[in-house]
Amino acid sequence: MSEVNLSMPSTRNSVFTKMNEGGALTTEVSEEFSLPDYVPEVRRVLLCRASVLPESKFIADSDKGSSVEIGGSVSYMVIYTDDEGNLCSTPLSSSYEGKTSLSSRPSMVFVDTVAENVNLRATAPRKLTIKSRLKSKLYSCEVNEYSECIQGKSSADELFIERQKRKVDALGVKSAVLQGIGISEKLDTPACESLRPIWCDAGVVIKSSTPKGDYIEVSGDVYVKCVCECDGEISTFTKIMPIYEDVECSGVTDGSLVSARGRCVSLTISSEENDNSSSLFFDVQCEIECEAYEKLENEVTLDCYSTKCELDASYKSMDTFYPVSSFNRSFSVSESVKRKNKEICEIIDTFLDVSCEKLENKNGRLSVLGAIKATIIGKGEPDEDMRCEYLCESVDVPFKYDTDIPYSKDMLTRVSLNAPLMNARISDDKLLINGEAYIALSAISKSNEKILDSAVLKHDNEFKVDNTIVRVFFPQKDDTLWDVAKKYHVRASDIIEKNSLDSDSLNGITHLII
Repeated sequence: MSEVNLSMPSTRNSVFTKMNEGGALTTEVSEEFSLPDYVPEVRRVLLCRASVLPESKFIADSDKGSSVEIGGSVSYMVIYTDDEGNLCSTPLSSSYEGKTSLSSRPSMVFVDTVAENVNLRATAPRKLTIKSRLKSKLYSCEVNEYSECIQGKSSADELFIERQKRKVDALGVKSAVLQGIGISEKLDTPACESLRPIWCDAGVVIKSSTPKGDYIEVSGDVYVKCVCECDGEISTFTKIMPIYEDVECSGVTDGSLVSARGRCVSLTISSEENDNSSSLFFDVQCEIECEAYEKLENEVTLDCYSTKCELDASYKSMDTFYPVSSFNRSFSVSESVKRKNKEICEIIDTFLDVSCEKLENKNGRLSVLGAIKATIIGKGEPDEDMRCEYLCESVDVPFKYDTDIPYSKDMLTRVSLNAPLMNARISDDKLLINGEAYIALSAISKSNEKILDSAVLKHDNEFKVDNTIVRVFFPQKDDTLWDVAKKYHVRASDIIEKNSLDSDSLNGITHLII
């Protein structure tokens, strides 16, 4: 028996990009710090905040496969009171690194790292021990080449084969780039003789990202916030600066889905005295990370049969991925939460950490459920000597954001949230939190296709067809033209011609002449 193997692995005509939502990589960071002599001693710690600054990402290959190595630094801001009850702070920093194995060799890896748990202990007035748990979520993208498996050894063999093809959506990861922003300005403060910065914070809010030819147009705000002692009074000063950046991103088209995320890399505050008054200046360095996706169409062969000879075919299952949505948006949060510490009578500053806890299906649409942890630093009631104790309180504010994205249980998502400038105020036994939260979301949908893997054409087993016989087929409800043509080993186009059909639909057709 002579056979022709139609599987041709060397013929590649379709490329699919695969995206995996990897497991979390947990890194423990622990370090002991000795405070220098010029820093006031610690009497009572109020708060320790941690910001993760990723600095490196490396994909390594070995005999056992691939791995991704990450590293960077964790920046801490410790807010405390000294022996005299004054409000103080000190910045500290630790390095971190982590490594995890990968199931394949990706062409691109996204890593989102956050400080999940921070624990600080003062072992002595000038000694601090800080332990933090970092959680990194990995998203890897790889390119899979799909081999078109139908091709005979001659044009005659090719005529024997009838193919069922379909266009399927695929994911194209166009680019992911970083762009730095540097801003140096004066902080708007009232004129005062004595101005002492206690702690400062900075960040980036991305409000929109739009593809424009070979770049992504990004708009948002950079904010700088500083708590100062101004002539003996504690005050908070904030400066918000709009940004408009064109981030070069090769391969981006007007139809690409793009999203952007921002973070502060460093902040430096300096003071200057002039005419018996003090001024504050700052230098802030930020980064914008952009990513772009594009929906591609690829043609695959789902099934085939021979019109002349027997055909052995095998099939395989293939995952396909395509972008559903990618955006930067804002939403309002307004919540009243019962206070735990009713001794606070005046809020000095509010810190907010936003996290996504889960995604759920709401009426066929994707909803993001999360929580805002609001931590306030405030003053207590003054004592007999008119001295105030500084206090700290944390509350959790739940939120829900309903998107317009169709929900799919196989959907892969990358979500970033922040709410840097929300307001908090005290009302009786309630803490009122309100303002704007910002979300950057990318959603990738996953589907599975059954496609042809290989086919063998058997020339010695030709079909005996008696052209003098008229065959009549009565289609059932779920029958398709492809099913009928494959069953009788005839061309679908011949059935359409013999029965004067307008299309390949069998709706309303009572019988077919084969």
